[in-house]
Amino acid sequence: MADVKEAPQYLRRKGEALPVDTPQAAPMPLSHAQAAQRLKALCGEVWSADPAACMALVRKRFPVQVPEGALEELAGAIQERFAPRPATVIRFEGGRACAN
Repeated sequence: MADVKEAPQYLRRKGEALPVDTPQAAPMPLSHAQAAQRLKALCGEVWSADPAACMALVRKRFPVQVPEGALEELAGAIQERFAPRPATVIRFEGGRACAN
């Protein structure tokens, strides 16, 4: 019975929440190779069709490093510029050309 201790006669107070700012992770700058890997996944066939031209666009916009937050916008620009466009069909009706 020597190891039995008496229960405390008081209850501990609850702690108080401290107003502490939580740390935010800043977007990392990516090297051109890292950006190319991510953009290839985002753009798919458009990137695979002409990777050199796509990479030239990336280097033109971001000569040193690519901000991680700019990948979505950059992928949209690559798809807009290098995506294959549907062919325009030209019909001749009554001596006039009509494009569809």
